Amino acid sequence: PRVYRNTVEMIPSQLLNVADLIMSITISGGTYTFPRETAPTGAPDTQVEGSAKEQIEYAVSMIDCNTDFIAGFAVYSRKMANNLPFLESWLPQALRRDYWKAENSIFNVVLATDSTASTQVITGQNKIEMLIAEIATLEGIDYEANGIVVTPADYWDIMVTEVSTGAGYGLPGVVTLQNGQLRINGIPIFRANGVIANKYYVGDWNRVKKVNTQGLGVDFSNEDSDNFRKNNITARVESQTAICMEAPSSMIYGDFTAV
Repeated sequence: PRVYRNTVEMIPSQLLNVADLIMSITISGGTYTFPRETAPTGAPDTQVEGSAKEQIEYAVSMIDCNTDFIAGFAVYSRKMANNLPFLESWLPQALRRDYWKAENSIFNVVLATDSTASTQVITGQNKIEMLIAEIATLEGIDYEANGIVVTPADYWDIMVTEVSTGAGYGLPGVVTLQNGQLRINGIPIFRANGVIANKYYVGDWNRVKKVNTQGLGVDFSNEDSDNFRKNNITARVESQTAICMEAPSSMIYGDFTAV
């Protein structure tokens, strides 16, 4: 008889999930509603004797974030389950891996759409200088960046930044590498394959939420479709979730090829 190893040499998961960077919350329904402040009119000022004080008008909008199912399924035969001892332990891992890849892709579309578009261009500067300028932009409007996300290709390209053409490598003093983690003035740079080539995020990731109505789960069923008659089993992976950008101005979405 043929003998199988009990573990599968798997296709790897992505290096980083969007969910690893943000807070997750659980709600009981399908809509997460939160208030978002817009810029007030008026401001406190020195009172002129005998005159009315300055009036300040605040505005708050109620924002809805709706969760949806991200899901997929696989069908295999009962004979496969009996003959391949690794199947029932490997398949849930594979389904979860591919779920996370799909979630990353879906969440990145939302992030790219809802973030503030960068005004930086690569002309006359390098990638490190672009990222430092983005940090300065956020601090100029009182946000504090706590994470930068780039593709692995851009991450390693930053590592070989030249002092000047032909003058050798050299990162600015504000850029550090400690225990394999690249940072700009203490702000970590993460690498993620879910990000589109040449794109990047610089922002305050505390202002982004993953909203869950139903957490990630893997289920098996003998009763799906005609499984009983065909001796098949269906494995399903799904979660009802959404990503919510609470403050779009706190996240910048840029392009290292912009000129």
